Amino acid sequence: MRSQTPQAFNLDTIIQAYEAGLKDKNFTATDDCGIVKNYLPKENIFIVLGEEKNIKITHKEDILIFKSIIHSY
Repeated sequence: MRSQTPQAFNLDTIIQAYEAGLKDKNFTATDDCGIVKNYLPKENIFIVLGEEKNIKITHKEDILIFKSIIHSY
């Protein structure tokens, strides 16, 4: 599976997870879900099915994907 944004958590949950992570000298963050999973392992994480057309434009190449999706409508 691939993850998509947004990832959502209760504010208290995400604050607790990052506070715990920032106390860890080996802390690295890739996404919020990973932080919650690593630092609050008893916290339930739910998966919601996404959509391939829900893209995030991060790199120049992503604009080409976006344009092809828009032109398909």
